[in-house]
Amino acid sequence: MQVVDGDADYVVMGIDRENTYRKLRDACLYVQEGAKFVATNPDIKVPTEKGLVPGNGAYVNLVENVTGVKPEIVGKPSGLMLQIALDYLGISQEEAIMVGDNYHTDILAGIHAGMDTLHVQTGVTTKDELTQFGIKPTYTIENVEGLVLE
Repeated sequence: MQVVDGDADYVVMGIDRENTYRKLRDACLYVQEGAKFVATNPDIKVPTEKGLVPGNGAYVNLVENVTGVKPEIVGKPSGLMLQIALDYLGISQEEAIMVGDNYHTDILAGIHAGMDTLHVQTGVTTKDELTQFGIKPTYTIENVEGLVLE
């Protein structure tokens, strides 16, 4: 998020690895003043080599909790982004697969787009956690090492 002085028509939140209190404060104030609230994705946590860290959704939830305004999510888990990509590539859902480690964003995006999904167990959602969801990914694998798609 880029901080602006003056009025804002939109607050668009994507991952910001240099987030500050001022940016979050201003986002809350702009949304309360009527700016439309848009978020790229609701990922609460993202994996790093050192462990899980806050994702964009952690900050989006903060602004939502302060303002009482739900954001419009324009990326995952909406299937729209994937459908646009498929149309651009000129391929059907049956010819593609959504690969991801987060059930709530990656896998649901694939499901919403009508695609097969491949859950990778090395990230956010574990294999055991998949049992709690009504709609399961098409496939799940431990990791992508040695995986060759043709």
